[in-house]
Amino acid sequence: MINGIIRHCTFSNLVIHQTNIGLNFHSSYSPGSPGTTIENIRFENITMDVKVPITMTLGAAEDTTKIRNIYFRGISGISRGTCPVGGWATNKLINISFVDIDFSVPKGTQPFDAMQLLHINGLRLENVRFFEFDKPADPSPFAIKLTEIDNGVYERCLPVPQDDPGGVLRVISGGRLLQRNNKSW
Repeated sequence: MINGIIRHCTFSNLVIHQTNIGLNFHSSYSPGSPGTTIENIRFENITMDVKVPITMTLGAAEDTTKIRNIYFRGISGISRGTCPVGGWATNKLINISFVDIDFSVPKGTQPFDAMQLLHINGLRLENVRFFEFDKPADPSPFAIKLTEIDNGVYERCLPVPQDDPGGVLRVISGGRLLQRNNKSW
């Protein structure tokens, strides 16, 4: 049994500022909740000045709800914290896309994982950039952490992944990640 369904929505042309989290959604907030299935949602042309731009998680591991077919495009602004996006080993997020994502991080910010992506089947990262403010072309100390990603593709991410585990994309365990148009590692 589920609590509801949110589907077939588009959110576009938004400015979000003076808040801790820009886009924050979860299939359920408390253990034992039947949860909500969230699917076929598009976020486009959004500018943010927030602590954390995006959080997206499934509720408890035993939830029967799904988060699938979520598309982010043209999201930009200032980020000050990690974006957690993930499911569970027994209930993965499905078909999640990040395209043309461009966030600067204030000068002097200690390096952190800009995104933590875990337990996703069907991940697309295309032109995803987290960089120090006013230095979009410099090597970035910020990383995208990947854990248990199946059928993932990345293309034109900045900085280019390095030969060491400190590069922009760090595969932590399991899954299959494909690459295109980036230095192999």
